[in-house]
Amino acid sequence: MKKILSHEKAVLLIVSLQEAFTATVPFFLLTSVISLLHFLFAYFNLHAQIFSVHVNSYRLWQMQETFYRFSSFVATATIAYFFARRINTAPIIATVLSIATLISCLGLKSPYPLLQLPYGFVPISLINPIVAVYLFKLLEPLLSLSLPVTGGKKHIYRHINYLFVFLAAYALTVLLFEAFGVLFQAHLAAFFAALPLELPRTVLFIVRDFLTQVLWFFGIHGDRVVNSLLGKEILSAQFFPNLTYAEFNRLFVVIGGAGVGIGLLLALLLNMRDRSLRLITYISVPFVVFNINTLLIYALVVLNRYLMAPFILLPLFNFSAAYLFLNITRVNFTNYHILWNTPVFLDSQLKTGGDWRVAAFQIFLITIDTLVYIYFVQRYIQAQSADTHFERLEKNLRLSEELRSREGVNAFVAHTKVIDAQAKLDALLQNLREENLSVYYQPILPLSDTGEPGLEALLRYHEDGEIHGPTFLELVEDAGLASLVDIWVCRQVKKDLTRMRRLGSTPRISINLHPDTFLNREAVSVIIRTLRGENVGFEIVERSFLAGDAALRNLRMLQENGFTISIDDFGAGYSSLETIVHRQFTELKLDRSLVATLESTRGRLVCESIVKICHDIGTQVVAEGVETPGQLEVACEIGVDGAQGYYLAPALPLEEALEYLLLHSESACDGESGGNGDRPL
Repeated sequence: MKKILSHEKAVLLIVSLQEAFTATVPFFLLTSVISLLHFLFAYFNLHAQIFSVHVNSYRLWQMQETFYRFSSFVATATIAYFFARRINTAPIIATVLSIATLISCLGLKSPYPLLQLPYGFVPISLINPIVAVYLFKLLEPLLSLSLPVTGGKKHIYRHINYLFVFLAAYALTVLLFEAFGVLFQAHLAAFFAALPLELPRTVLFIVRDFLTQVLWFFGIHGDRVVNSLLGKEILSAQFFPNLTYAEFNRLFVVIGGAGVGIGLLLALLLNMRDRSLRLITYISVPFVVFNINTLLIYALVVLNRYLMAPFILLPLFNFSAAYLFLNITRVNFTNYHILWNTPVFLDSQLKTGGDWRVAAFQIFLITIDTLVYIYFVQRYIQAQSADTHFERLEKNLRLSEELRSREGVNAFVAHTKVIDAQAKLDALLQNLREENLSVYYQPILPLSDTGEPGLEALLRYHEDGEIHGPTFLELVEDAGLASLVDIWVCRQVKKDLTRMRRLGSTPRISINLHPDTFLNREAVSVIIRTLRGENVGFEIVERSFLAGDAALRNLRMLQENGFTISIDDFGAGYSSLETIVHRQFTELKLDRSLVATLESTRGRLVCESIVKICHDIGTQVVAEGVETPGQLEVACEIGVDGAQGYYLAPALPLEEALEYLLLHSESACDGESGGNGDRPL
């Protein structure tokens, strides 16, 4: 499974299917409600009058059947829409195409003059939209009309462009399915012809149950599909005296619905930490009691690799255990026919006339199923949160003091993001260790009498003998692990400060704090304990201060403990003078995007105004990303206090950075002493 998730196209497809199945949950919830109402109306012989409509069990049965028959179209439409979005093609046109091809493929196979809709979500509903949308994407550059999508009619031309693409993709999809159908039927007939004439009945039952669970795992209505392939006559076959195979399955194999829904439900109830999971579980309770677990399957199980094994294998365990139990224990079953919606324990009461041994055995099966599901549910919940990755990275970076609070460590923001990032993150965290991480220091040179030399601590990654920038940071940040990396950097800086003192040089060190770290009170407390009393300042991007009380509280904590604060990347994206007015900072760092404009008239005027405002309120200004002599010259002219950038010096190992500062400790605006020309880079 990990190999599949590391393949980009496979991940793309899985993400699309996950999004599609999630989008169908409201539809299947409504279907489950109608199924439950049908059972209650039929069991208690209820009737109701809603305005002019007479509601009874038969009317509800008709609605239930209609909803199930339209589920193929709902699934096809949602899969096509999300898959089209993922591969960047027109989602609405692709959705219409998939519905059209589904109607054609079903209609060509139908013996009736009008289309007969299949019952439940059938395999073609899953395969058809993927094939149709993919062909649509392939044909788009070849057959698009390329009409201009500008002006008043762009909303019309945008869709007309796909006219021939639509027709060609439609024809190809239908032809492919017809050709596949012919080949499949020929080989299927040969396959069954090669099978023994008589399979043992018990083996056939097990095969049916296994196929049913596998199909449900992929979001396909397993019971209906297996019945259509292998026939449903076997359901009424006598498995034990007065007990049909369908009743045996209902009593012992799929308690609570496909995949032993009641075991999964109980495991979730015992492990509910996430609000979303808790809500889904609570909503599912009344349905699972009546063996309707469609909502649970589509919301949690479909394509969930953590729940695949128990979902498919637990029914087979139940089958084997129940078969052994009934062969050892003499149970007398009544002639009462139990409906598939009958709740557990009530079904055994009705079918055995109150034999306590059968009810006790049902409790035994439910207990085993729940215990097994608990293990897999816990693994799934851990994968949903950042805690697992947090602990692994904490161990890899040898951070002995675990943070007590997870305040700033967020879970992946969506289920699809888990799938998108899981394989890459797993691979990254296996390799991310102290041995291949280091801290380099980029010199900050003074440009005025008030400026002071310093170093900015920057993370570097060693791979295959080469040193790279931390390209992995975005993935780590998405997983909510930024605070661990920042704490590790702070501890490395602490060690380097000890080395600096031995070398007789202690310049001010600047450290970048990610917004997640800055807003995590526990992380800030660990950093303060680590660096208290050191000549250290922290660079914090402006958006961090928009988080209200948490930002203000942690800013005050850092300042009260003697740390200087710099506004980092000022001028990039969101920037507001309001932040400067309402917060006290030691330093403001002009972003490289602003520094790049210094040699233009407008850029110079803007930067000069910022410098003047900062000086008037007692804040120093540092120019980041100085790349040319002209930028350095203008920075000196407008009164910038300090500068850093590749023109002056790149990030260097500690000893080289200290040596560079020693040679360039005077203002870089005095002659050529600050220039890159003094030393090779």
